[in-house]
Amino acid sequence: MDMLIGGLADYGMAGLFLMFMVWNYLQNQKRMDDMSDKFIENIEKLRKENKDNEDHIRVRYDKVIQVYQSDKDTLLSDLKDTIKNLSSTIQKLEELEKTSMVKIDEIDDNVDEIKKVLERTEQERKAEKEAALIALAHARKNN
Repeated sequence: MDMLIGGLADYGMAGLFLMFMVWNYLQNQKRMDDMSDKFIENIEKLRKENKDNEDHIRVRYDKVIQVYQSDKDTLLSDLKDTIKNLSSTIQKLEELEKTSMVKIDEIDDNVDEIKKVLERTEQERKAEKEAALIALAHARKNN
């Protein structure tokens, strides 16, 4: 390096200017290397912070999704239970309806029989009254 400086000094002002240019170039290169290293460090730091923030958001998101999934599962389970209960109740009501219809048919048959019995009784009573009136009319006629 000393030989280079000595050789450049031989050129006078131009040599000194050239030495200044080389020295300035080397200093600028060092500065650029330092700035580049700091820039890369800052980028790496920002990447790490971004990754940490992303992980934090992902954890929160997963918790929210888990809560909603749990709520959905609970609602579905409740809905299934409600449907089973309603189905069971509907079946019981259908059985009650069938039983009621059979009883209503039996009652209807009994009412029809009672009507027939009442009609026969009414006819017999009328016939007895007529017979009694006829007998009374014959008895008065014969007297």
